[in-house]
Amino acid sequence: MKKITLLLIMLVAGIFTAQAQPTPFPTGNLTIFSEDGSPFFLILNGQRYNDKAQTNVRIEMLPNPYYDCKIVFANGRIPTISKNIQIADMDDTMQDVTYRIKKDKKGRRFLRFYSQVPAAQNIVRPNNCAVYHYGEPNDMYVGPDGTIYHEETVTTTYGDGFGMNVNVGGVGMSVNVPGGMGSTTTTTTTTTTTGGTYSNGGGYNNGGNYNNGGGYNNGGNYNNGGGYNNGGNYNNGGGYNNGGGYNNGGGYDNSCRMAMNSADFQDALTTIKGSSFDDTRESTAKQILSSHCMSTDQIITMIKVLNYEDNKMSLAKYAYNYCVDKKNYFKVANSFTYDASKQEMNEFLQSQRN
Repeated sequence: MKKITLLLIMLVAGIFTAQAQPTPFPTGNLTIFSEDGSPFFLILNGQRYNDKAQTNVRIEMLPNPYYDCKIVFANGRIPTISKNIQIADMDDTMQDVTYRIKKDKKGRRFLRFYSQVPAAQNIVRPNNCAVYHYGEPNDMYVGPDGTIYHEETVTTTYGDGFGMNVNVGGVGMSVNVPGGMGSTTTTTTTTTTTGGTYSNGGGYNNGGNYNNGGGYNNGGNYNNGGGYNNGGNYNNGGGYNNGGGYNNGGGYDNSCRMAMNSADFQDALTTIKGSSFDDTRESTAKQILSSHCMSTDQIITMIKVLNYEDNKMSLAKYAYNYCVDKKNYFKVANSFTYDASKQEMNEFLQSQRN
């Protein structure tokens, strides 16, 4: 009898555990901010969301993994930016994705991937950010000052009710579990908040964790004024420290003497090509370079996997410190389509040799 009772307890406990597991969040979120503060209009799949130009715009409850995105600046002299945005990761898990609008040395603006985390129900919204819901353009949900303009109640239920009859050796037992296990109800009301998590004065952006004056960026932990880096991996201009791999100047030990062997390089190339988006390919290539040295020809092959000039330039400059034959690096200029890019590469090489 004791064995039967123990078996039933274990069975019911297993069912409770399975029912309590949360399902992946079904929608994703997109935040875009202008690094230099230029106000813009965000157009997603042909719908313009903000009727007033903003410097930080967020769209929530995105149901699909891919979107066509356009950035139209309030200053009509600034060219429009167009880019395909991916909200889901490679496992189709919806993400909370952040992109930033950057400006290169020639004043050209482009949209660059910044960060992503798995989407969650109760994630704290950015501060100083205009928030909209997907499919509801011009209907602001949260203002840049933190004011929430709507009230809504959201109930999420992870499991349904169920019944179970067990009969072992002539001993019967019935178990009934009511529906709504693991359900949560969240109510938001009109209020004004300050501080914030993602943006100015708070978490991810200006004056907080990830950006200016805080965690990952300006004056903080990892960086000096950009996304994850400023022309390198985690720090100024190189891998983990100044200018190279783990130490100054290259690879792991301040010098790159041996290039990655052919088999390993082909594996690395396959890994880079496995990503659908140029930004992801570039970041994957940099990650590989942070722990391997390569020849000029290998670096050229890797650069040619990318499609956009800005991404090619960023990778080419980053890869310089991991090159075993820097005297041949002049050949990298031929990886670019435009003369202006070739000139920029030549000027970079000149600056490295001065």
